[in-house]
Amino acid sequence: MDAVALITRDHRTAERLFQRLRQAPEHERRPALDRLIRELWVHSTIEDEILYPSLREVVPPDESSDRNLQGPVPARSSLHELERMAVDDPAIVPKLRSLLEDLRTHIRVQEEELLPQLERTLPPGLLHEVGEEMERAKQRVTRPGDGLATAGSEDDGDRAAALVDRIRDRVAARRSM
Repeated sequence: MDAVALITRDHRTAERLFQRLRQAPEHERRPALDRLIRELWVHSTIEDEILYPSLREVVPPDESSDRNLQGPVPARSSLHELERMAVDDPAIVPKLRSLLEDLRTHIRVQEEELLPQLERTLPPGLLHEVGEEMERAKQRVTRPGDGLATAGSEDDGDRAAALVDRIRDRVAARRSM
């Protein structure tokens, strides 16, 4: 699966999980919230550790600030707070609303700007390679707090760095043509 398809699939999953949480009976809210937190954490980790470093190699320098690359990102601190909150805590509702709004903006920015730019810039084979690495990383990051360095072997960070190097080399070769 290529990187764009994987990110888009993750976005639809997050939207469905929010909907499930909203509709869950009281006894199912904690598991629904925990699943949402986990999915958002895994998604943000693979973006931070694989997608954005890859993009920095292909996006023009004036557009490559993290803010331009990703748009508003649901804050990991919010995920940690939600993880510790009781589902019947009245403060959870505004926190979830804020998280949902940030997620909607993040999705819009990525799907309208960032992902089309990625598709225009990276060759299909490289898009697939980035997506495959992200898919493997998703299997290793299993809980909030994990990053690639803490979730898997020491080689995980090296593999992601090697992917970024291959992207840099291919983009440099294309630009020199």
